[in-house]
Amino acid sequence: MTQPPKDYTEASLLRGMETAGRNIDDEELRQAMKESGIGRPSTRAAIIETLFKRNYIRREKKRLLPTPTGVELIGLIRNPTLKSAELTGQWEKKLRQIERNELPSDQFLEELKGLVREMVQEVKLDRSGRAVTATSATSSQAAATPGSPQKVASPPASAVAGQKPAGAGPANGLGACPMCKVGHVLRGKTAFGCARFREGCQFRLPAEILGKKLSDSQVKSLLAKGRTQLIKGFVTGAGEKIDGALTLDARHQPELLPAAESKPTTATDPGQIPCPVCKLGTMLKGSSAFGCSRFREDCQFRVPFEWGGKKLTDAQLRQLLRRGETGVIKGFLSAKTGKKYDAALKVEEGRVVPVFQ
Repeated sequence: MTQPPKDYTEASLLRGMETAGRNIDDEELRQAMKESGIGRPSTRAAIIETLFKRNYIRREKKRLLPTPTGVELIGLIRNPTLKSAELTGQWEKKLRQIERNELPSDQFLEELKGLVREMVQEVKLDRSGRAVTATSATSSQAAATPGSPQKVASPPASAVAGQKPAGAGPANGLGACPMCKVGHVLRGKTAFGCARFREGCQFRLPAEILGKKLSDSQVKSLLAKGRTQLIKGFVTGAGEKIDGALTLDARHQPELLPAAESKPTTATDPGQIPCPVCKLGTMLKGSSAFGCSRFREDCQFRVPFEWGGKKLTDAQLRQLLRRGETGVIKGFLSAKTGKKYDAALKVEEGRVVPVFQ
């Protein structure tokens, strides 16, 4: 069975920053980062300290674990380059080119300014209303503004771990855990959570969101269908009442869809598939891929008909889009080694990734 990677300690994170380029596919970028990694020996410890100060990570004995704020921040960043060591590799490569007189320094500065301008423009054009709401581990709900999807911070592990649910088996579960896909979700005193919290699963759902206490049937619907039916009477931070449905975003955090956007797929259009990433658009079939109908707004999620050198069947594509994961598919071709391999496909952080079992 595939084991998850071990949690970082400060020592292993420092080593990981030093050798960050090892997992980059591009040979040139990998070589560019070979001598540097992320940061410098004199700055790496300070970078980690900044993560603590900004409440992005926490220390548990020797382990370094992400806080809800840190997890939410990474989920909000849609541009995958900003979350990858490849960005550092690209600029390290350019610095090496300057050292070899292959790139003028003024061109380097103009390219850097251009990248910053593009990123700023990308943020300005974002109309989704996304923001980091999990500012502390004790946050259980966030202010809402009618008319846009609202993120709701999940409670800390102790909200469920410290409670004794009405049992510990599937018979008392409300549905399969959407995060680990192994445990069952149980009701605690202040939150719903995965029964495998002792094994490390961090799925948590507040028992009360924006003034509304969730019923077992609502949570069952959320887990089984990906969203609840219309719930009336949520109360925003400004005291205004709004109606809407709850869904889970790509990081399994609760999100409120205002009434105008929360209508589920109707029986008259059984082929319509909600976008598994933004939860607002529907998946449209193009000539070479499925893509979200909100591509003009902010959602760039797409699933090509051919992945890893293998054409996916309609059944596999729909399973991936509706459930977020396929079964094991045989015969993918590695672009790096030229060898064939078997894997399941999964929607993760706005893109399709292989899962080896």
